[in-house]
Amino acid sequence: MSALRDKIDLVLGRPPVKVETPPVAPPAPPPPELILYNILPSTREFMLCFGKYNADVCRSWAQPVVGLSEQGWFPVYVTMFPFTQAKQIEVVISRVVPQSPAGSTDCSPETTKSAIASADRDTNIRMLMSFLRDPWICNRAVLSNGGVFHTAQERFESRHFPTHRKEYFRHFTKLLDVRVRDVAALCAPPAPERPVVAPVLRPARQVCKSQAHWDALPESEKARMLAEEESQWLHKYAPAWGDSSRSRTDIGIPAPPLSFDEITSGEGWKQPPSQSERESIERDDWK
Repeated sequence: MSALRDKIDLVLGRPPVKVETPPVAPPAPPPPELILYNILPSTREFMLCFGKYNADVCRSWAQPVVGLSEQGWFPVYVTMFPFTQAKQIEVVISRVVPQSPAGSTDCSPETTKSAIASADRDTNIRMLMSFLRDPWICNRAVLSNGGVFHTAQERFESRHFPTHRKEYFRHFTKLLDVRVRDVAALCAPPAPERPVVAPVLRPARQVCKSQAHWDALPESEKARMLAEEESQWLHKYAPAWGDSSRSRTDIGIPAPPLSFDEITSGEGWKQPPSQSERESIERDDWK
C-alpha cells in the first residue's frame, strides 16, 4: 500500500509523505546487585544497610544483613530474594564516622574512605527517601539511627535472651511512622557531648602565713589556734538530727528508733524517774 502511494505521488509530482516513528525507549538498566551475608533460605528477619562497609560490619557480628548500593531502594527488589519472604526488615544507618585509634598508621586508605562514606548524611537522606516512596518496604521495616556497629552488637547479644531482644527493639521506630520532614533530623549527626568541667579547687585555708610565722608564735597561741580549727571542723560536719537548732540535713547518722515503752506509753525514754522509782532506788531494790 505504501509502495503504490509512493508511485502515485511520484507520477503526480507530490512529495512523498514521511511517517515518523517514535523512538523506542531503551530498556531500564537492572538495579544494582544486593550484598547478602548470612542469609539462609529460612531467614525471615534481617538487617538492611547501605554500602559494603556497613554490611561487612554486620557480618563481623554474624548477623544476617542485606547491603544496598548508595542509590538506595528500587521497587524491583520486592521480587528478589530475600525480600520475597521477608517478615521484618531492620533498617540501620550510621550518623557518626568510626573513630580510628589515635596515632595509628593508615594502612588501607580505601577502607578509610569507605568508613567515612558509611556515615554520609546525604547518602542516608537519599536512602531513607527512596524507602518512603515505596509502601511495601514501609509496611515491613523498622528504622534505627543508632549506628551499624552498636546495633549489630546489640542484636548479637540479644539472640538468646528475650528480655534483651525486647530492649533491642526499643531503639527502633516503624518506618511507616517516619515523615519526610523528619528525615533530615534523623540523619543529622548527634550533638557533641558537653565537656566535663573540672571542679574549681579552693586552696586550703592557712592557719598562718608561713612556717616561720608559726614557729615564732608561743605555745599557748598555737594550742588556741589548733583548738579553734578543730572545733570549727567538728561543728561543720556534726550530724544534724534530733532537737538540734541547726538546719537538718540528709547526710548524717539517722535518729535511733523508738523503744517499745516509748511507742506504748507515748513518753520519751529520757524522762525523770517517778516517785515509786525513786523510792525503789533508795531502798536499793529497783529493777
